[in-house]
Parts: sequence; structure tokens; C-alpha cells
Amino acid sequence: MPASFFEEFASALITDGWQRAPAMRFTKGSWVILCDTSTWVEIGTTSEERVFDIPVPQRDKIQWTLNLIDHLLRKHDELRHLKGQDQPGK
Repeated sequence: MPASFFEEFASALITDGWQRAPAMRFTKGSWVILCDTSTWVEIGTTSEERVFDIPVPQRDKIQWTLNLIDHLLRKHDELRHLKGQDQPGK
């Protein structure tokens, strides 16, 4: 993924409340996004770092992708909470 395009996605994450962390990571509460050099990112939690792989969005899909990340991680937290495995992370 081109560096300038990654920075556009990273900027959108920060605007959405994510914090930049070392090693190409972003965090929001107990949620984690791991970026690498491919066109995919791994999303998960501090206790399960790789819950989903999702594609880095095209410019016109950045907000949609932020909503998808939020939805997937909320549902993951809710399911873990229902199973008694973890407290919701946010």
C-alpha cells in the first residue's frame, strides 16, 4: 500500500479515536489494529490480537471500513462477554 494512502487511513483512525502505538499498531481501549506492508490489516483485542483480517479501504470506503471495524470488535466483545470470557473492552 502506498505510504501516502496509508497515512490517509491512519489519519482517519486517529480522528476516530484510535491511538498510534509502536510496531505499526493502533489501539482504542482494548481493541488493536495491526498494520503491515500488505493491503490487509489485522483487527483484534489485547487478549486476542487476530480476530479478523480486513482489507485496507480505498479512499471512498474509509468511513465504511471504520464502521465495520467498530461493529466487528463490538460484536466480538459482546460474544466474549456473553460466554463469560471477558468484559467488553471499551
